[in-house]
Amino acid sequence: MLLGFKAQGIYSLGKEVDLSFVAKPKTRLKNTKYEENFFLDQRYKGMKTAVFFGSNATGKTNLFFAIKVLKNILEDGLKNVLKTRADRLFFKGSDKIFLSISVANIKEDLFDYEIGFNDNGTIIQEKLFKNKKDIFIYENSSLSSSTYCKNEGFEQFRKTIETSKPIGATMIEFLFSLGQFEEVKNFLECIDTIEVQDKDYFSKESDLSVSKRGKNFFQEHKIQMLQLFKMIDQSIDDFNFQSFDSEGEERYRLIILRNKEEFQLRGESEGIKKIVRLSVPLIKAIEEGRTIIVDELDSSITTLALIELFNSWLNVEGNQKGQLIISSHNPLLFDISFLNSQQIFIVQKDSKLRTFVKSYYEYDIRSEKKQAYISYLKGAYDGE
Repeated sequence: MLLGFKAQGIYSLGKEVDLSFVAKPKTRLKNTKYEENFFLDQRYKGMKTAVFFGSNATGKTNLFFAIKVLKNILEDGLKNVLKTRADRLFFKGSDKIFLSISVANIKEDLFDYEIGFNDNGTIIQEKLFKNKKDIFIYENSSLSSSTYCKNEGFEQFRKTIETSKPIGATMIEFLFSLGQFEEVKNFLECIDTIEVQDKDYFSKESDLSVSKRGKNFFQEHKIQMLQLFKMIDQSIDDFNFQSFDSEGEERYRLIILRNKEEFQLRGESEGIKKIVRLSVPLIKAIEEGRTIIVDELDSSITTLALIELFNSWLNVEGNQKGQLIISSHNPLLFDISFLNSQQIFIVQKDSKLRTFVKSYYEYDIRSEKKQAYISYLKGAYDGE
């Protein structure tokens, strides 16, 4: 579960953006209409859903890209990320990037990670904590660890690192490759549960077929799949698959059924195609405890369908693991009748074209406004 994220110096995030996806201390949520919007029975009381609003070019997509960049750094290494993104990664005038993330696993272990690096690929600092105890701290060209201070392998590794400057590979890469640091592995497993789906994920040119394994997943979860499909189109009764050969591999096309009549998925609306693509991640989110981050989920999907997705699928007692974070242009989702003010984020840019973000809660709203979106549309929350 994603509990927090910070970024500075990347894309339009010229100054620090600090996001929290946990309930604010001492806020009363138990026995209110927002009770099921948070994991209140868990230690960190994370949000099940969050929505980011903002005008075009304010930086909503950049926020999600920044999370994806950190995920890519942890999975593929800093060198590979800089090799493919460096020319457009840094905020104009900035030669350093700082990123940090807080995540929790299903055992409710808390991991805090941060990394800072400059535009020539040198790591300035890197830290990993588990439940507030440091796994390692690298800063000022020095590496230390309270957890592994008596580990001979770590001590040898520390001496090697401190004599090999500058550092261009992450400590995570090194420690994971050594294979004896379980906490690092556990942290990376947490990061693996976060999926960032940008607009390319829903490209009209993308392949809509699935493998045999994918087909089996659809069939094993038919009830949940049809619930999701019906949020977009109530006329859908069922679905099946049509097999075909693709370069020697057996693939399957999803066939939509209405009144026993078959309809090819490629001929369906973009809303249907989008929910089909999202159905597997959404089901896995709830079953496995995954975080799904979707840029502009509302495109091609009606307001009623989106509200039903939030109210009937995610912000419910039955969801004890899954988390959905989206960006939206739909002002009707700016609604505190079903979202708590802490779950609504407003994204803007200052006079220096730097993105900044505040939650609706931070604007000190003292009473619940039934039509909060009207104030938002009138610009009531513009400015820092």
